[in-house]
Amino acid sequence: MIFPIFLALSGVSLPVGEFLCRPQIEKFLQDQNATTKWVRVPDPEVGVVAHRAPTRSFGRWVELRVATASKNAGVIVVTDTNTRFHSWTDCDHPVVENKTPAKSGSITDAKIQSQISGASGIIYLKAEDANENEKAMLENLARQRKLKLISVPEDSFSSIELKMRGAGIEFPALLLFKNGKLEDRLLNWTGEAEDLSSRLDSHFGRRQ
Repeated sequence: MIFPIFLALSGVSLPVGEFLCRPQIEKFLQDQNATTKWVRVPDPEVGVVAHRAPTRSFGRWVELRVATASKNAGVIVVTDTNTRFHSWTDCDHPVVENKTPAKSGSITDAKIQSQISGASGIIYLKAEDANENEKAMLENLARQRKLKLISVPEDSFSSIELKMRGAGIEFPALLLFKNGKLEDRLLNWTGEAEDLSSRLDSHFGRRQ
């Protein structure tokens, strides 16, 4: 396991050491309201190290990429409607490349934010051939705890907040939210009601 080393400068914590145009990139990340929750992600190509973090703006994430040999660096800013690549070969004049997602689902970040606002509950990422018994089990567990259950069908979402937490790789999957805030990662559970009930009690408190 790789544990990133965080270096704090001017109020920004970065997950890697020295690289070219660091002051300019640091300022850019500040302007993007990047948080300090950096996570190492798979290298996009040989010789390039990547770390990803959410920003304080719901639905916007940043990814810092650094070439280990040349020390050139770039930042990718991702939303559910646009991906922007910022590269700093010239520190004072970054190059920006825009790309629009090829496919956009109906469940956007705006919809997710609206549905979880001020609430606590479960986001149920269900497979196309979802088991009705599984859905009924989740509805029952949510109702017992007065939790909100949000069903998100497979291939129906473009939400970056869901995708960056691992949604869309395997179905079914669950993501908890509490007081309007999403958990950092998907819930790991066996699929059994007893196991999920115990995990919900641990996270939200036992039923009254």
